[in-house]
Amino acid sequence: MGLLTNILPRLGFTGLGTILCMLLVPGVNPAIATSPREIAQTARQITVKIGMSQSSGTGVIVARNGSTTWVLTCGNVVDSFNGNYQIQTVNGQQYQGNTSQIQQIPQVNLALVPFFTNNSYASAVIGNSDQLAQGDPVYVGGFPGANHPGNLQLSEFQFTNGIISSRINPPHVQGYGLTHTSLTNRGMNGSPMFNPEGQLVAIHCGEDLTAQNSDQSTHWKTAIPINIFTNITQSMGLNINVYNATSSPSPSQSPPSTGNSFPPAQSPEPPPSNGRVW
Repeated sequence: MGLLTNILPRLGFTGLGTILCMLLVPGVNPAIATSPREIAQTARQITVKIGMSQSSGTGVIVARNGSTTWVLTCGNVVDSFNGNYQIQTVNGQQYQGNTSQIQQIPQVNLALVPFFTNNSYASAVIGNSDQLAQGDPVYVGGFPGANHPGNLQLSEFQFTNGIISSRINPPHVQGYGLTHTSLTNRGMNGSPMFNPEGQLVAIHCGEDLTAQNSDQSTHWKTAIPINIFTNITQSMGLNINVYNATSSPSPSQSPPSTGNSFPPAQSPEPPPSNGRVW
């Protein structure tokens, strides 16, 4: 909580507070995973590729309101974007958005990225990152970058496992509170991290490359605990209704309705892009 105590008074929530109300309207809840294979299947459903031209990263679907679906990713995945970006979902469909609609979370390396569709995509089950301890197994799923000539496999969804190698206490000013050993590649910044129950517990947001010209990180990696994100919304007094293992409805049930509304994005729904950009 020391990080939040220092950060929250300085945050500008005029627009972001409204955006975070989207947690009142979660998307479709996937089944709770119980095996690595099931976790991989769940991760594949809710993980998206975000990019512009030859620059790409990864994100995870966390909520939906109307035709707006919200993706959580690292701020440094999108902070260099300018103009229109593309999001590619599990079914290969690509959607276009504009960087003016991206909501950076100040002082923390996280951002909320919208895309627009009438399709219903599954969203993450939010876990409790405070329960993570050194040595706990974790799983990371994401999309490596496009700059891998002659190696098409690296542009496909990758699912890896590792352990929590340390907890950073207090967390770094950008929110980094965990290090882990999961194998990752360039382009996988923003990848969701899951516990053995298949719950989203962190966002992979950093590499320590052992060689500057290496695409693969072989040393330790950093991640932002998901509680930093959920605690910010709670500190704002929002009545958060995120899915969790004990209170979420079954996948066949609709998300609970609340009296709070989240306004749609300012621009009309952009048409899906049929051309691949990666």
